[in-house]
Amino acid sequence: MIRYKQFFPHIRLFANTIPWWSFLSSRDDDLYFGSLPFFSHLYRIDTAYTKQIDLIQEIDDPLTIMRASTATKIRQAKKKIVIKPYHDVDLFVTRYNAFANEKGLAAISRMLLEKIPDEHKLICAAYIEEQQEACAFMCYFFDDERARIVYACTYTQMPEYKNKVSFATLYLYYYGIEYFKSQGKHVYDLGGYPPDTTCPKMLGVNAFKDQFNGVLVKSYRIRSYWVYWLTKSVSFLKRQLR
Repeated sequence: MIRYKQFFPHIRLFANTIPWWSFLSSRDDDLYFGSLPFFSHLYRIDTAYTKQIDLIQEIDDPLTIMRASTATKIRQAKKKIVIKPYHDVDLFVTRYNAFANEKGLAAISRMLLEKIPDEHKLICAAYIEEQQEACAFMCYFFDDERARIVYACTYTQMPEYKNKVSFATLYLYYYGIEYFKSQGKHVYDLGGYPPDTTCPKMLGVNAFKDQFNGVLVKSYRIRSYWVYWLTKSVSFLKRQLR
C-alpha cells in the first residue's frame, strides 16, 4: 500500500531515512508506524484515492493500454503540440493561480515549489504549433520509484485555440508516462481521484483520468495536527479578507 506522507522538519527525527520533503515514498504500514511509536496520536490521517499506472509492465507502446479514442487523440496531439521543460517558476505560479482562482482551487506560491528540490520536480509546458506562449502546464513531483502529477493548469487568450488546449492537456498527461518510464520510474500517479464524489466538476476530472485506464489505489495523507489547524486557519482568514 502506498502512503502519501508530508514530512515536516519538526518530525524529521521520526522519519528514519525518508527525506522530510518526500511524501511520495512507499512504506509498509507497520514499518512506518513503528518509526512513530509514541507520537502517532499527534497526527491526522486522511484517506485518499488516486489513479496510478504501472510503468514497469512490458509494453512496447503505452498508448495500447488506453482507450482507443484517447490513443487517437494523443496521436493527433503529437502532430500539433510541442512539450518542453518550463523554467520560469514565477510565471508558472502566476498562470496556475489565475487558473485556480477561476476554478475555485487553492493558490500556490514559489516558496511551496522551492521546498521540493529541483532533482525531484519537473515543470513542463505545452505549445500549440508555432505559438510563443504556452497554453498548458503540468508540475510533477517524483522520487526514485514514483512520479505524481501535482499541479496542472491551462492558459490561452485566443478563443480559436480552446479545443486544442484540451488536446494539449491530454498530451501532457501522456507525456509523463513516456518520460518517467524512460527514467526508470515504477509508478505514474495521475493525482487525486474521489470515487464517491457527487460534485459535477470532480466527476469530470475523474472521467478525464479514466481515459488512461489506471488502477484505483487507496492511500493516506499524514499531517501533524498543528500544521493541519494552522493551514485551516490561514485558509479561513484568506477567505474572510477577499
